[in-house]
Amino acid sequence: MDEEQKPQRDAREAIARGRALVRDTRQLLERSRHLFAELGIDPAEEHAALWAQGGDEAIARVQVEYQAFIDEVEAEVRRTLMHAQSRGSSRQLRVRPNKV
Repeated sequence: MDEEQKPQRDAREAIARGRALVRDTRQLLERSRHLFAELGIDPAEEHAALWAQGGDEAIARVQVEYQAFIDEVEAEVRRTLMHAQSRGSSRQLRVRPNKV
């Protein structure tokens, strides 16, 4: 494989993994919505009830875990792009945010 093509391939693979992650997350959210609807659960009411029962600690813990996950994904994308750029890619690599 030509060494000039490897950074471009690495960048395309990183972008593809990011897009797959977004797609999978959207599918998971949609399945969650359907499950809540099937069970007759209003997520807003459940959240309020959990908060009222002292669930703020549990919610904060989930928020911290979610942010750690997001940070990990962003770091992996940055590492891949930096690696691709350091390998001598002549093209400017850009990541365009998808609308969620």
